[in-house]
Amino acid sequence: ECGSTRSLTLKKNYRNTKDVLKAAYYILKKHYNAEHQPLEDYELLDPELADRSGTTPLILEARSLGHEFSYALNYLQDEILRHPGRKGCIAYCGFTSYEVKTLSDKVGIPLLDGAIDIDISDIFLSDLEQTKGFEFDYVVILNCSEEALPDQAAPKEEQFRDISKFYVAMTRTKHQLILSYSAGLSHLLSDSEEYFVKDSWNSWLDEDESGKNIYEPIRIEVSRGEGSDNSLS
Repeated sequence: ECGSTRSLTLKKNYRNTKDVLKAAYYILKKHYNAEHQPLEDYELLDPELADRSGTTPLILEARSLGHEFSYALNYLQDEILRHPGRKGCIAYCGFTSYEVKTLSDKVGIPLLDGAIDIDISDIFLSDLEQTKGFEFDYVVILNCSEEALPDQAAPKEEQFRDISKFYVAMTRTKHQLILSYSAGLSHLLSDSEEYFVKDSWNSWLDEDESGKNIYEPIRIEVSRGEGSDNSLS
């Protein structure tokens, strides 16, 4: 087993609050085992090395994925209005970067990628993978559903990649982490009440907010072959 964890490094952490790291660490360790292949450049952060405590992470339910996005956007806009200079990211489980770009183009919120200048906006959209290397004051991860997290169509040995990307996305926040779902919460988040407050979005935002800017999910069917036969579903 020693070799299987050799690539996991432990570093002093200044980015995250202890509350966020404990929650992320719990989920990762609960679903990690010796059969999983370690990922390159993988950084496992010990919660006890975090130098500050903060806001308890949330798991919030909405009526649909469109409502999840609308709640998240309204929440971030309100927070940033009250705290100018802060930044937020809305990340999607189960969506490719190409799929998220379609939504990005529709709503006019920049898509996160490795070439982006983080100063161009206060709010960004992303898939889980592209969040790596960035940090935000707020991270809201949408579609934390059983079918999307981890990818149920992927081989079992590949599903840990989704779990590790989820961990990385969770640890991108410096202040508040919100995990959102609307269609059956992922089993990865079961028995996590010690680390999260579980509630509904409309308990945290006014019910009136849920009627604004409802964007139902845009799914793109991408050919697993060439990737050129892209069509709106």
